Amino acid sequence: MKVKVEERKAYKRENIQKKEIADKNRSDQKVSNWLRAKVLQRKGEEEMKRYENEEQQYLNVVHSREACEQAFKQ
Repeated sequence: MKVKVEERKAYKRENIQKKEIADKNRSDQKVSNWLRAKVLQRKGEEEMKRYENEEQQYLNVVHSREACEQAFKQ
């Protein structure tokens, strides 16, 4: 009888440990997914910023060229 009680306690401890490990794995996976999403978001933002800078530089060059041509004509 006492052996069965000890076996049940051991079984419960084992299940608790398994649950804790599973919870930790889920938590680690959530953090990993969050970090991956943040990295992708940051890369997207950096790429968008780079495109905006390139577009602005292009527009500045075009505008400067047009201004130079207009000044030359005057």
